[in-house]
Amino acid sequence: DVRAEWNSMSLTEKMDVTQDTVTKLEEVREMRNLATHNVPLNAFHDTRATLRTVQTQLENLHHRTGVEILLFASRSDRLSYMHPTSWSTGDHIDEFFQMTFKKSTGKFAGMLECFLLSGLEGAVHTVHNDLLALKQKVAKLIFEKLAQIARLDKVSRMYYVDFNLHITDKLGIVVENWPLKSFTAPGSIGSRIELNTLFHAWETGATHFRRLAPAELDAW
Repeated sequence: DVRAEWNSMSLTEKMDVTQDTVTKLEEVREMRNLATHNVPLNAFHDTRATLRTVQTQLENLHHRTGVEILLFASRSDRLSYMHPTSWSTGDHIDEFFQMTFKKSTGKFAGMLECFLLSGLEGAVHTVHNDLLALKQKVAKLIFEKLAQIARLDKVSRMYYVDFNLHITDKLGIVVENWPLKSFTAPGSIGSRIELNTLFHAWETGATHFRRLAPAELDAW
């Protein structure tokens, strides 16, 4: 029978007989690893299982070495069932994103999905609009602070160029603790981090307007 015939074969003969089958199995395995899924549901289950394995390996690496890791995953096809996801080795990574960008890692994962689905043009347009809105928000806050301290001395606008000439000399008002290197209009600032810094400085009162006393204004 087949078993007897197999047992009677030498190791070399066994390898020769099974070589073709082994090769075909390896090719099938390789195709499975690299092939694009045509069925969204299969892709979803494959992605979820693979990410779970990867996260376990990364978590073990973190425990062994102390290295901190952040992982983003997002679909790039609208037909995919996958939701954008983020994973990290500690809450402090999300805290860093909150402090630096005012957004959670989960929010960034969602932004990544928007970028991948809409393309570069759509993402750039969204980022540009967000930045423009932030500039307007900061400029509005600063003007409101100026109007509050000016009171009866009504002001129609905030001056950044020649501030001393237009505001200090006429109204006796100065700015204290400006947090950035350059005293410039929010509309001229291209850094989201600097805009957020400026906004929170004014919002908390760390940066503020102050009306000079008569003696201070005379000395000015």
